[in-house]
Amino acid sequence: MAQVFAIGEAVNDEERKAIAWLKDKLPDDYFVIHSFEVEQFDQLFEVDICVVAPHAIYLVDAKGIHGQVEVAGNSWHTTHTSYRSPLPKLRGNAKSLSGLICNQNRANKDLKNIYVDTAVVLTIDDCMFLDPEDRERGHVVSLKNSTRFFTDSLRIPERFERNVTKYIQIIAEALGKSAKKRSHGERYGNWEVAETLTVNEYFTEYRAFNVTAGRKGGTVLAKAYKAEPYLPEDDRAKQKRLLENAYRAVSKMPPHSAIAGVKDFFSTEAQDKYILLTDDIPGDSLSSKLKDSSFLLTFDQKKRVVKEMLAALNHMCRHDVVHRNITPDNILIGLDGQPRLVDFDYARIGAESTTTIADEVQERISNRYKAPELWADNNAASCASDIYSLGLVIFELFSGDAAFETVTQAIEKSCVLTNKLSSTNKQLPSEFDNWLQALCHKEASERLTAELALEKFNELWRPKQEAQMSGEEVVEPVQNKPKKVDPAQTPANYKRLKNGYQLSNKYVVQQPLGKPGGFGVVYKVTDTFGDVSRAIKLILQDRESVLERLKQEYRTLLKLPEHPYVVKVYDADVLPNDGPPYIVFEYLEGLDVGELIQQRSLTTHEVWTMAKQVAEGLKHLHDHNIYHCDIKPQNLIWKDGKVRIIDFNVSVDAEDLSLGGGSRKYLPPDLNITETPQSFDLVDRDLYALGITLYRAMTGEYPWANTQCPPLDELARHPSEFTQSFNLTDDVSSVLLKLISPKRVDRFESADQLLEALNKVQQLKKAQFQSDESTSQFHLPPLADGSNPSKSAFHDYMLTLYSQSRHSNSGTRGLDDYAKLIYVETSLDTELAPAVLAGQLRLVLITGNAGDGKTAFLQQLESLVEKQGTTLTLNPLGNGCSFELDGHKYITNYDGSQDEGDKENEVVLDEFFNAYHGDDISKWPHNETRLIAINEGRLIDFLTQNADEFSALKMLVEESLKDGSVKNEVAVVNLNMRDVLASTETQKNSIFERLLKKMTSAKVWQGCDYCALKDKCYVKHNVDTFRDEQTGPKVIERLGYLYKLTSLRNQLHITMRDLRSALSYMLVGEYSCSEIQEIYANGEADKILSGYYFNSWCGSKNTQDRLLKLLSETDIAQGSDVRLDRGLDFLGLEAVDWLQFEQRSGHETQLLENAHQALPSGTALSQSKERYLSHRHVVGMLRRKAYFERRGENWKGLLPYRSAKLLVSYLEGEYSLAEAKSLAINAINRGEGLHNPAYFNGQLAMQVRKVNQGTIKSYRLFPADVFSIEVKDSAMKSSYIEHSPQSLLLKYQDETGLTAELDLDLDLFEMLQRLNQGYIPSAQAEQSFYLSLTVFKNVLASAPYQEVLLTTNGQKYEKITRDSGGVLQLEHLIAEAQS
Repeated sequence: MAQVFAIGEAVNDEERKAIAWLKDKLPDDYFVIHSFEVEQFDQLFEVDICVVAPHAIYLVDAKGIHGQVEVAGNSWHTTHTSYRSPLPKLRGNAKSLSGLICNQNRANKDLKNIYVDTAVVLTIDDCMFLDPEDRERGHVVSLKNSTRFFTDSLRIPERFERNVTKYIQIIAEALGKSAKKRSHGERYGNWEVAETLTVNEYFTEYRAFNVTAGRKGGTVLAKAYKAEPYLPEDDRAKQKRLLENAYRAVSKMPPHSAIAGVKDFFSTEAQDKYILLTDDIPGDSLSSKLKDSSFLLTFDQKKRVVKEMLAALNHMCRHDVVHRNITPDNILIGLDGQPRLVDFDYARIGAESTTTIADEVQERISNRYKAPELWADNNAASCASDIYSLGLVIFELFSGDAAFETVTQAIEKSCVLTNKLSSTNKQLPSEFDNWLQALCHKEASERLTAELALEKFNELWRPKQEAQMSGEEVVEPVQNKPKKVDPAQTPANYKRLKNGYQLSNKYVVQQPLGKPGGFGVVYKVTDTFGDVSRAIKLILQDRESVLERLKQEYRTLLKLPEHPYVVKVYDADVLPNDGPPYIVFEYLEGLDVGELIQQRSLTTHEVWTMAKQVAEGLKHLHDHNIYHCDIKPQNLIWKDGKVRIIDFNVSVDAEDLSLGGGSRKYLPPDLNITETPQSFDLVDRDLYALGITLYRAMTGEYPWANTQCPPLDELARHPSEFTQSFNLTDDVSSVLLKLISPKRVDRFESADQLLEALNKVQQLKKAQFQSDESTSQFHLPPLADGSNPSKSAFHDYMLTLYSQSRHSNSGTRGLDDYAKLIYVETSLDTELAPAVLAGQLRLVLITGNAGDGKTAFLQQLESLVEKQGTTLTLNPLGNGCSFELDGHKYITNYDGSQDEGDKENEVVLDEFFNAYHGDDISKWPHNETRLIAINEGRLIDFLTQNADEFSALKMLVEESLKDGSVKNEVAVVNLNMRDVLASTETQKNSIFERLLKKMTSAKVWQGCDYCALKDKCYVKHNVDTFRDEQTGPKVIERLGYLYKLTSLRNQLHITMRDLRSALSYMLVGEYSCSEIQEIYANGEADKILSGYYFNSWCGSKNTQDRLLKLLSETDIAQGSDVRLDRGLDFLGLEAVDWLQFEQRSGHETQLLENAHQALPSGTALSQSKERYLSHRHVVGMLRRKAYFERRGENWKGLLPYRSAKLLVSYLEGEYSLAEAKSLAINAINRGEGLHNPAYFNGQLAMQVRKVNQGTIKSYRLFPADVFSIEVKDSAMKSSYIEHSPQSLLLKYQDETGLTAELDLDLDLFEMLQRLNQGYIPSAQAEQSFYLSLTVFKNVLASAPYQEVLLTTNGQKYEKITRDSGGVLQLEHLIAEAQS
């Protein structure tokens, strides 16, 4: 009998059966180890059974398969299903196990001779295994023949060790260190059981989660139906058809909010169970709600149940699905209040013949709710029978009692409901009883349909007079009375909710969507019950009056059939604690058309497609007497060639023609807003707004210049006037202009008419014109001397951007034609420039370090106005220019810190600022704007030295420098506060991302296509990496994170020049094209490898570039990850699952493989410095590549800063700042030598003084409430620069007014984290990273204190407290044990 070691538990009968057999049948010197996982190279592989024989080790997979199995390629085919052969994975696990054993004692080379074999054991006797090509027969064995298989030592090749037993101790140690109990329970397919919910004779129901997504990915309900695998084929088919009924029924229909969805249906390998996966929706059945007196449903909730169930039945009937088992048990009331119909196990689908199923169903469904026609004929189930069942449920819902006690009673009463519910429930209208009886009529043909029943039900609740006038339904989706206010709850700022904010028990904020509008604000939220994203609109303005408007909007959308170009609405209510009303829409991934227009990223074809789609959406709305009345780019969401109309907050129903809102910019000029609009007015409003939107999308411009709303009787500018749309055909232009004609009589009358015109257009652009933006027609600009550029001209230009370039650094200054190719618009361009050109500012001072783009912005601004036809007058010495725009004068100065010829700088500045002297701001010019780029120190020096002459200006500049605010039309734009890694609301991509995109644009690298080295060149490889559509963004994200960490250290403000220098070096290095060709010709592999971006991103070893030097301090190659490093060292590239690139050469893999194979052999690396350094160098390159290109989301684990993610989470508001405060104070306490700082309940303890060899330590105690923490963003109020939080700020302020601040940048935050983990800083660390902490503690040392702690061992404390009378009290304290 073999010895059995169970690390975990066998998870299925097949494994248990195999283990029992092997235990009984194998000899005494065999070992059977089962149910464990082994970790190898950061990966876990499962082992069902491991047999250790005297001559070999076997990894065994037990399979319980019935019938015939045929091998075809890498697949196994059974009678009912197909799946991949288990052997390839098993062989990979065997190889990993062999590696583990060898690594246990590397000095013993004989361990490589231990044979690790694989076997699949078939546990079912009737299984017939067919392998025509004999691919797997030698490794697949039946259980009854397995004893002979495992004891046959002749199967093992002769070169392998035949006496494995002597290494059993090493094998045991290898498994002992790596093997662990299985981390999961029973699995069905890719779903793991989390808990068992129901067990009965037909099925077992579990809650399960996806193995790949994990528990955080949400759960599903998994019904495991018992099946009989030994039935004849026909009987098995019938059995399967019955069990898969629910899946076929629900999946046949489009999704519906009142019907629980299904996800999958499949059989187990042993075919003894069928698994049905459905949505896991938290809630209770209606029957439990009716029985539990503590959870009584409100009257409105009962009405909602009726409406939703009727809507569900109507939906089902339209798709030929009959439920057949509608009972209170099968109606789920979710925690969100949404009723859902569940359990479609016995549904009838279409007109299929279901005699067998129908007969089986009758034995399982409830007779109490069965329609009378089913008493005689099981096959008579229909939509009408479902209506009857629902009618009985409704009776019970409102009365609390069953309509009929027994089927016999129902027959005797001919299904007449004798109890009139309206007589006992005054909330029910008198017509309710007749309505309900019409659902429960004995004759199926006389019952109301679900659609008519819902219509009649809604009519019951309208006032009679109003119902007679309009017949319109009334739905009450929102509560009139908000929930009671919790006085302890702080009112929320709903315009600026943070990520993770809990709006209700259902919705959690993810992020804002756009800017707050006139009525409210929109957020992307997580619907925690469905684990899906939604868009929620909070109504913040005119809250009380908007409640009725919200009801109307909900009503409007509820009665609107689904349409592919109109957003869906899911819910509406009022937030708790007297919160605002809200409405919930489906969340649409994509960009609003306003963003696309601003980015000019929509093609002409896409705009025309959008026009047709929006027109179809409006036609759909108008056909149902609904009018949007706020069509604009921001209310159109675009994704994958499809547009959706969103945001109905001012929608108007034709039956309630009240004046809607709408953006004035999109309203027809001849609209009379003083009169109540008619339906044709509302149609015109929608089409006119669409016209403005399409015009802007096509041209990039508003149809009229210098106006914010359409002027009366003025024609729009012709689209041909604009560069973006100069070559549109006349047909296109005529449609655009007709849409926005000043007079209604000249505009389209209906969406139908517009669609007809759109479809008639055959050609969008004039054939003779081609886009000059296309790659094929793009040509690099001439060189500075006017000569034509070579094919390597852009490469040569990139070399000049590097600050330490051997060639030239001319690219680091100025804005020539080549610099314009990579010029990236910033907030200076998108925010400041429009404000300047709109004449909103009188004086603009742009400060910052050299290389921050001050001069470039001024030149770009001048270029912009020059393109519009404005004449520029250059300063005689070239240090600026002047121009006029619409009567407004502009003067620029490129560098306010330099002299101009013989004119000293002091005189230059005095002349520039002479218009702003004195203390009377009203005398400053209003029709003139001056802009100057100047060093901040020089500006302050000048204004300080001339304070009397420029007193008002000095005051404004000093205030603006503090917070970036604009005052009295004077803007100080401090570029030292700009973060090139920050995104903005209007520009989701940072300057870093956009600059990298410009630098790798296909059009500027066309010359590479003609190079003989194009398939090997590292420069082209680098460019293609970042340009890859699928994988490039992942690499950019990871590179950006390294730049983010460097920025968070706050040791360097990254200027635009720094960024260009670092990125250019990463892409092209330091060699010209001719030098690169020579390197390849000479086969200099080391130089080639150093040129690949994953090595060059942090510069060369001795780089003097200041940004690259800082980046190198986060070099992934210098880190350590034992499992990954071991894998890379032993297996090279094979140790990692790499991301794939579609259009990139793979030459670097060949070079890396060559470098890895050339590594000196041997295991004792520490004995040879040269050998160690060689391995470290190659593994370092592989580590860098793995950081950027390893598949999965664990790349941050390779970073030297382990606390970076936590700090970023605090800065971005993902975690509570109270936690950050506690973390910082606890860390400081640990640094003071306290073993368990958590004992002090948030107080900070600071040692009074350290005495060498002292026996008693004394500490001052500072109460927790004198400390606060906040996110530091010095540019939070700046309108014209990109910015983001850069650190946390721990602040101290006591009642005496003493203050101190500690700036927690990344380095200090990392050190505090290490202190919390027991790290003791060195003297060097205290003088560098801890210097600011030392200064902070020195300030605290001067503060008065009332409490002192004394301790000898850090465990027991004596506390001395001084009370208000000056009396000292001694208290003995015992610290809690350190956790």
